[in-house]
This record gives sequence, structure tokens and C-alpha cells, in this order.
Amino acid sequence: MTTRSRREVVTFKHSFQIRGIEHPLPAGSYQVITDEEMIEGLSFASYRRVATMIIVPADSSHGSRMEMFSIGSIDWRMHNGSTRARRMTDEPLDLDKHRGMAAQKATEIRRAMTDVESRAWDYANGKARWKAD
Repeated sequence: MTTRSRREVVTFKHSFQIRGIEHPLPAGSYQVITDEEMIEGLSFASYRRVATMIIVPADSSHGSRMEMFSIGSIDWRMHNGSTRARRMTDEPLDLDKHRGMAAQKATEIRRAMTDVESRAWDYANGKARWKAD
């Protein structure tokens, strides 16, 4: 299986804490490494995340200068400045508000095609749900 690692430097303006790391981390720049593996069998290249690590300054009790911690993608998204954590609610989310008109039209066309195919199958199998004009 093909794997790849992506590295990025992320800067935090304020101190923060991530689950699994006992001490709070000071504001500053941190290196984040994401390991991904290729999803086989697709007609296009696609990868899934298998691990995310952050390199942080070691606390003074350890002999090394840097430590690498494995962090969960949820923990990372909550602290990553590019993605804000959202509070969970029971309110339904209207996805059409967040998509462009082309995507909305494509969805409407797919829904109409599915309905036509379903009705054609029912008609062919003697289970017509409507009357022909």
C-alpha cells in the first residue's frame, strides 16, 4: 500500500492544550506531520489519514529537546486555526446554504433521475405507482 507523509508548520497565537499531552503548550510554531495511505481500487488518486503527529518542545523532565505526540484528527481540528470547532446541536443543518448553485442543480438532477429510474423499474415489474396520461 502506498503511503505518504505531509509536513506543515502551524503557528498558534495563544497557548493551548491537546488531549494526551499533560502540559499546556505555549504559543508558537509547531510542526505537524500527517501520514496518509492511498485508497486502492479507485479511478483517481485518493488518500485517507492514518496518523497525525505534532512535534513539541520536551518538558524539562525528559532528556530530549523535542517530543512527538500522536494526536487524533478531532483534537487537531479543534485547535487548528483554519478549522473552528463547532458546538453540536440538535438543529438540522441546511447543506444547500453552504453549496453553490451548480452543486444544488446537480443534486436536483440526480434526485430526479433516481425517481425516474425507480418508477421505470416499478412499471416494468407491474408495480406502477402512477397512472400514465
